[in-house]
Amino acid sequence: MNTSAILIFVGAVCLLLGVLTIYKTVPREGKPPTVWTSTEARATGMAMLVLILLLGGLTMLLKGIF
Repeated sequence: MNTSAILIFVGAVCLLLGVLTIYKTVPREGKPPTVWTSTEARATGMAMLVLILLLGGLTMLLKGIF
């Protein structure tokens, strides 16, 4: 398998996981906050995780394309 294809695939998976994490942790009306954002420390950790996933995924995707 080509290295570029692997980078594109893993980058897309990271981006998908980052977007899915953002979608699941956004507060909704009438629902309690998620377990992952119930405290300030957990919310900070979750924000760092999302940033790592999005930036890492974007970097791998661009590296695979170019």
